[in-house]
Amino acid sequence: MAADAMDSPTTSDVRPEDPLPRPIPLGIPAGIFLASFLAFLPALGGGFLNWDDNLTLLNHDAWRGLGWGQISWMFTTFHAGHYHPLTWLTFGLDFTLWGMNPVGYHLVNLLLHAANAVLIYRVILGLLDRGGRFAPSDLSTRLAAAAGALFFAVHPLRVESVAWVTERRDVLSGFFILISVMAWLKWTAEGEGRGRWYAIALVAFALSLLSKAWGMTLPVVLLVMDFYPLRRFVAGRRGSVLLEKLPFLALAVVAAILAFNAQKQVGAMDIVEGHTGIKRVVQSGYGLGFYFTQTLLPFSQNPLHLLRSTFNPFEPRYLAGAAAAIAVTIFLVAIRKRRPELLAAWVAYAVIVGPVLGLTQAGPQVVADRYSYLSCLPFAVLAAAGLAAWMARPGTGRRLPCVAAGMVLLLFGAQSWGYARVWRDSVSLWNRALACDPENALAWYNRGQAKLDLGDTEGALADLDEAIRLNAKNASAFINRGIARFAGPHPDYDGARADFDAALALNPKSAEAYANRGVVRLKRNDVEGGMADFDAAIRLNSRHHQAYLNRGLARLQRRDLAGAKADFSETIRLKPDNPSAWYIRGQTREQEGDLDGAIADYVQALNVGGTAWDARERRRAEELLDAARQKRGK
Repeated sequence: MAADAMDSPTTSDVRPEDPLPRPIPLGIPAGIFLASFLAFLPALGGGFLNWDDNLTLLNHDAWRGLGWGQISWMFTTFHAGHYHPLTWLTFGLDFTLWGMNPVGYHLVNLLLHAANAVLIYRVILGLLDRGGRFAPSDLSTRLAAAAGALFFAVHPLRVESVAWVTERRDVLSGFFILISVMAWLKWTAEGEGRGRWYAIALVAFALSLLSKAWGMTLPVVLLVMDFYPLRRFVAGRRGSVLLEKLPFLALAVVAAILAFNAQKQVGAMDIVEGHTGIKRVVQSGYGLGFYFTQTLLPFSQNPLHLLRSTFNPFEPRYLAGAAAAIAVTIFLVAIRKRRPELLAAWVAYAVIVGPVLGLTQAGPQVVADRYSYLSCLPFAVLAAAGLAAWMARPGTGRRLPCVAAGMVLLLFGAQSWGYARVWRDSVSLWNRALACDPENALAWYNRGQAKLDLGDTEGALADLDEAIRLNAKNASAFINRGIARFAGPHPDYDGARADFDAALALNPKSAEAYANRGVVRLKRNDVEGGMADFDAAIRLNSRHHQAYLNRGLARLQRRDLAGAKADFSETIRLKPDNPSAWYIRGQTREQEGDLDGAIADYVQALNVGGTAWDARERRRAEELLDAARQKRGK
């Protein structure tokens, strides 16, 4: 971490305009909080995205609430390749407060990020103070620390972590990491009550790991801070300095094991075949240079830097990025005695970002903006130290440095505002990704899926055609194109069947492909074939509620009322908010002569469906309810 811009304090360090220590005014933290919140305000108008929000929040309900069942699931699941029970708890609280209204979820992200900005301000003040050059009571130091905090907080690299609901884990884990660092600075100050600050630092670190595992590098970062600016790693103290990190290291090891198992369980580390050896080394070097250069010149703003199977490690941009990272490292090592803060900041950055650079690949990206959320914090400290040093120069004053910093921050804030608007919905997001990279097969696929969700089957077909052209091994693209083919105004059942067959050829264990092919077979009056496909889908995924519903419909065609009712009941158990399942089970019960059961199901269908239910089905349910009540009255 960086702290100052000179080697040792001098008597001229106290500014004449601030001769006495002053308490930190509330106005500066409040201004930081407000500016950080406003920079991402457009995110409040955003919805859930088909970029992990669907997988994390929309397509299952195990997390919805704070009952014992939900909490037990949160602390035992590796869902979507992550172990982050504390993040799940915040989502459960969100659901309790505002259901599935995305505004509330975005609001919490923004509030956490704005709070982080204030915490960064306090951390920077502490580091500048411990560096020995700048007094935290000095107004110039406070202004520089505020600028450093905002340099981090309003930077467009933060948009992905703040505007994307799924990345709640970034801002939440960052919150606890910052508390841990603040407490560590208190602990190392060797004042009264030191023990409680160590305990706070350790507990906050544990909470950060329960929010997201990426803070596991903190023990090494604390050691870097002990070298500089704390200067604690000196002869006679090295053993104790290392020993005090052991509890942190133990927590980090546990978190690393859990994270590895979570990623391995979903196959996230094997997402690109043949991406090993030199490819991963070059990718890591490129990433190390990417986040640094984007911090200085944030003009990329691409939601998905896709890692292709054709990744060429000798491509000029990758070699240039890796070479730049190596050159910076060599240069900073060479000047380490004169400017130790620069090397400390660079090492801390490299340590934090190291696990996500690509040596252990997790996901389809070469680099991702969200990985900068913690790793680029040292650059914010450097920015604050540089600005404080500029203002401390004789005859400079505060006006010119503050104006220059203000202009940079306004530019970054404007970029973040505009980029946050891109994240408002899935189509807008993938429009941007395709504008940055027209050959991005995954972006074509995701935009096609988004259009399909909106009912734009023609647009979805065009996008999915392109996705398959660019990557013919994406089974999900074939599944969604098959759905678009039979869901459109002019159903193409043969084309849909061919797509589902192709998907199963690529992935014979795809429950979705079987479930959808079963629907096509039913449409073609192939009841036995449809039944076989629904059986296969349920065998592969025992919680596939749609497969149970459709198998129940197939059983109705075979006049198997008991089997149909059992399938509809299982659908209701898995998806109790599906009005169609209640409505169809009511019809089945009525055919069995169970009028009371049928009436209860029709009533529940109307209650569950509300005004959002399909008007035609709702009207039909109302008619059947009235008719059943009349029969019972006779």
